Amino acid sequence: MKNEFDVIICGAGAGGMLAAVRLHDLGLRPLVIEKSSKYGGTSVTSGGGIWIPNHGKAIEPDNREQSLVYLEAVSKGEFREDKLIAYVDSGADMIRFMESIGVAMISVPGFPDYRGGSVCLHSDWQ
Repeated sequence: MKNEFDVIICGAGAGGMLAAVRLHDLGLRPLVIEKSSKYGGTSVTSGGGIWIPNHGKAIEPDNREQSLVYLEAVSKGEFREDKLIAYVDSGADMIRFMESIGVAMISVPGFPDYRGGSVCLHSDWQ
């Protein structure tokens, strides 16, 4: 039996696994490979928390420009501006997709981010 895949995803963290789900929903056949003995990547140590700017869930709305300034600063010059812009501008779309497949996301005040916690998200899905 020959295994064929359309996309190979390196890393079984939150991003890699979500990419695999989205590719599958689009009719593609993803393969996820992971170098460690456990799935989850850094989301294992964060308790499943992810920082998504402009996600639309915070009580106090996020600021696109502040998000970009923050990401540029922590990237220390090692970034592609078009990728940072895409990340900031597509956060709400990603959250809507996750919720459409049954992964409810909630904003967790006090969780670390550039503004002191108002935009970090956790999933209540196990």
